[in-house]
Amino acid sequence: MLEKLQSQPADALLALIKMHADDEREDKIDLGVGVYRTGEGATPVFSAIKGAESKLLDQQDSKSYLGPEGDMGFVQALMPYVFGENATMGGRISGMQTPGGTGAVRLALALAQRAGASRVHLGLPSWPNHAQILEDLGMEVAAFDHANTDGSTNLAALIAAIDGAAPGDLVLLHGCCHNSTGIDYTPEDWQVIAEALARTGVLPLLDIAYQGLGRGLDEDVAGVRSVLAAVPEALIAYSCDKNFGLYRDRVGAFYVMAQDGGTLDTILSNANALARATWSMPPDQ
Repeated sequence: MLEKLQSQPADALLALIKMHADDEREDKIDLGVGVYRTGEGATPVFSAIKGAESKLLDQQDSKSYLGPEGDMGFVQALMPYVFGENATMGGRISGMQTPGGTGAVRLALALAQRAGASRVHLGLPSWPNHAQILEDLGMEVAAFDHANTDGSTNLAALIAAIDGAAPGDLVLLHGCCHNSTGIDYTPEDWQVIAEALARTGVLPLLDIAYQGLGRGLDEDVAGVRSVLAAVPEALIAYSCDKNFGLYRDRVGAFYVMAQDGGTLDTILSNANALARATWSMPPDQ
């Protein structure tokens, strides 16, 4: 049976990493994968991470399972940095740990699909794995141009996509540090986006992969907070790979903002069921 499978093309980014590793030129520069590098090309482990790991080695007394939601202490501790002082929005926001931001995106889309969604509006170019995950789930991509040729965001194309969306559609938005253009919406743009989402009821999926690496911790999620203040519900995927320097450790979180606490409990029960059937439980130190 397995001989029926066809070879798949190599992931373009992973292939580029291998090409760089195999290149013997001393003056080569890796502008591919999004990792921090020193002038010598090293990707060091942060001293704070080493300290935390050392503390865990001394104090951790069990490797027992935590459950599909993972380390909820981590999930809750991260929330004020993402959502601000009123982090739970009166009991309307909660979440769970995921294997990196990719796991959070996958879980968010699978959850939306379970709720009846089949089409996602996505500005291109985008992180290639967005489209790959959508294709694997069998969801339709409705593409629009993210940027103009002059280096500005194509806000008009996004608003047209939101206004033209069908009931049950999603729109996927980069929270900050747009991958791959680096062209971000302005605070004024985000207000227009928030108003359009509130007006149409289109469900936003906000992918935050670089908080703190753009304009600042609060500045990088100001647009996300504008959207959450305007809409009744939203999905949020968060990656700690970049800002924690924990690339291979796969640290992320998935959050939901629901219309009320009761609805939130129901949504998270479905997210837990999907996680259990996918990775069962996220990794822990």
